[in-house]
Amino acid sequence: MVTRQAHTVILALLILPLGLAAADLWKSKPVHEWTQEETERFLRNSPWVRQATVRGAALSFQPDEGRAEREGAQGVGTDNTSVTRGNMGAGGRQVYMVVWTSAPIVREADKHLGVLQGRAKEEADPAPRLPNHVLTVLGSDLRAFEGVADDVMKNAVFLRPKGSKSKTASTEVMVQRGQNGRITAVNFAFPRQIEGAPLISEEENSVEFICELESLGLKTKFDVRKMRTAEELGL
Repeated sequence: MVTRQAHTVILALLILPLGLAAADLWKSKPVHEWTQEETERFLRNSPWVRQATVRGAALSFQPDEGRAEREGAQGVGTDNTSVTRGNMGAGGRQVYMVVWTSAPIVREADKHLGVLQGRAKEEADPAPRLPNHVLTVLGSDLRAFEGVADDVMKNAVFLRPKGSKSKTASTEVMVQRGQNGRITAVNFAFPRQIEGAPLISEEENSVEFICELESLGLKTKFDVRKMRTAEELGL
């Protein structure tokens, strides 16, 4: 998975304007040729990153299938991202990301950004494929995960390919904290194969990430058709 420092960098990108997606940048030229602006844009707005913005003080997310009808009132984020608000008074703006951090291209982009910022050295070899899919929840306020046991989190967070009738629970969770002790990222691992078959096939169209904690309900969808590099499915 990406480094602890990478999570800090990606989280910092949340405060920047969303801007336009890096339109198929990953197909037109290799990562090591990207500019810093292109790399930052990729890490905050690409098919590997889903972002949601919520305004208010007391945040309470629940899965919401009726996003289109309530988009103006509920304050949902980017397309295919579904969140609802609980009892919320006037307050600040909270931004949340779900990032497919195990994807080789995401890890390469993070490393390249480190090179451009002078905190890492360029690596000639492409990032290897990790044994598990790892998705990371990032945000400026992740108190919903505080005090929740790892086993509870594992059994409440799922991936569901569109072509599958069942959800696959995460197999491992790793909570990361900043120097102040607050949670800065929560990583969820999922198996690449189920009973000898890929969890996400080459023909898959989309995959849902679903969080069903009592304190946090979040559902967001990744468009797998767009998550392809010039060579292969970029997962």
